Amino acid sequence: MQDVLKYLRWEITERGARIIGCDEKFEGAMEIPSRLDGAAVVEIGKKAFSERNSLKSVVIPDSVAVVGERAFADCDGLEELRLGAGIKKIEKEAFYGCSSLKSVAIPDSVEVVGEDAFGACSELEELQLGAGIKKIEKDAFSMCDSLKSVVIPGSVEVVGEGAFSLCDGLEEVQLGAGIERIEKGAFCKCSS
Repeated sequence: MQDVLKYLRWEITERGARIIGCDEKFEGAMEIPSRLDGAAVVEIGKKAFSERNSLKSVVIPDSVAVVGERAFADCDGLEELRLGAGIKKIEKEAFYGCSSLKSVAIPDSVEVVGEDAFGACSELEELQLGAGIKKIEKDAFSMCDSLKSVVIPGSVEVVGEGAFSLCDGLEEVQLGAGIERIEKGAFCKCSS
């Protein structure tokens, strides 16, 4: 495995370390370290890995609580993703347009899947939603054409507007007992 530290940029905040960038020369598998400069890595910052098309796989450590806005957006080559068990929020468009990503297991620690977080992940076939999710925001999984089925756990209270819209291959949805609100067009234009 490559020495990833020479490719990463980070800053130390009062909460811990935040990854703020990755050199475009990085290729292959990225295992994000759990500590940098003696501080726990707690956040993947806004656009930190955005458009790094040569990134093939990512392992996010359990120390990370937030995957920031557009953190991995448009990483066309990203095929594998392991989300750490400490993540609480996946922010807006965090993995938007990761068109080679085939499966995602969202850990039980995640409470909110942000707007368009996995939107336009056109090859996404398998989706496991963690038992701690309370809200699936607007368009969170829209345009995931290869997704065939989804089980929404009982912890989910709100399925946002268009959350699974335009998922052409979606054939089966199982709704958990805790759902209080399904917003407009949550499953709109799912032609299967």
